[in-house]
Amino acid sequence: MNYLISCMVCSVQLPQSFNWYVCDKCNFRVCPGCLMKHSGSYSHSGGLKCSQCAWGKMERKK
Repeated sequence: MNYLISCMVCSVQLPQSFNWYVCDKCNFRVCPGCLMKHSGSYSHSGGLKCSQCAWGKMERKK
């Protein structure tokens, strides 16, 4: 079964099998459209550095 998951930035619901960007440390999850605009305590510019934890990197997962 292919569940819908919400992007943690824009709240758009997309299939679990979608090409998500997920932090390798804290599992923060964003859609490709939000990769360059996510922000938080640890990053303010988006990109591949996780904005929610100190050492995490956003990796593309399917």
